[in-house]
Formats: sequence, C-alpha cells, structure tokens
Amino acid sequence: LDALDEMLGSSFKKICDLKSPRHKDIIDRQEALAYQHGGEHAKPFDIICHNVRGTELFSRRDTLTGVEGSRLEALFSGRWENQLLRDG
Repeated sequence: LDALDEMLGSSFKKICDLKSPRHKDIIDRQEALAYQHGGEHAKPFDIICHNVRGTELFSRRDTLTGVEGSRLEALFSGRWENQLLRDG
C-alpha cells in the first residue's frame, strides 16, 4: 500500500505541475476579457436586475455565477459586462 500511495502521490504531483501553467493562462485570459469588456469592477455582491417576460427579478451576481462553467457564470462573471443587452 505504501508503494501504491507513493506512486499515486507522485503521479498526482506531476498532473498538478502540468495543469498549473494552463490554469494560470486561462485565468489571465479571463481577466483580460473582463478588463477589455468593462467588467473589472464587477463584484460578487452586485445586485443585477433581470426582466424575465416583463417581470423584474433581482439577484446577486454571486448567485448567478455559483455554478462554475455554466452559461450564467460566463454571462454574469463580469467578463462580458459591456457586451450584455440592456433594456433602455
């Protein structure tokens, strides 16, 4: 068991070492998009108003971005702040 534990531990470390630069690159790109599209000031506690079929709904940004990788997370993360359609 100790040998297996050591082998798995070293394999896990290798995977993490490979993943780290790619993860940093993705985070850097997300931050660049946020800056480019006006979302660098987006905060998790921002209140966002939605018009859903004529009914106004309010929610916090962190509620909408709670599921990582979801469409809502991408739309309301701040990366596309100036690109979202807004009612007059």
